[in-house]
Amino acid sequence: MRSRLTAMCLVAVAVLATGVATAPSASAQSVGNCTYTNSEPNLSEGATGIAVKQLQCELNYSLNPATGHPDLAVDGSFGPATLARVEEFQSCDDFSVDGQVGPVTWAGLDYWSASTGWLC
Repeated sequence: MRSRLTAMCLVAVAVLATGVATAPSASAQSVGNCTYTNSEPNLSEGATGIAVKQLQCELNYSLNPATGHPDLAVDGSFGPATLARVEEFQSCDDFSVDGQVGPVTWAGLDYWSASTGWLC
């Protein structure tokens, strides 16, 4: 019984070690894709600046251009095109669609922009 328990623990450690070893590649991809800023302030239409560039970049890595989501210009201006794309993202991720980028939307963007797949 003791050897069986020890074997199960070793398997669990091996599985966890594998998960920990692969985790950095996902965050490294996110950093490699969009490196404008780590700041994630609340944003809405009319905002400008580096955080908007980060937003636009992450939207480009989250929504599939092949399914009708062409890349946004990463220009740092939260205009009508960025607003529409934020609302599309929120709709695809089953968030409240309000066009506002707060902690929940940022968390979704961080996840999907680092993912190897597309949200929609």
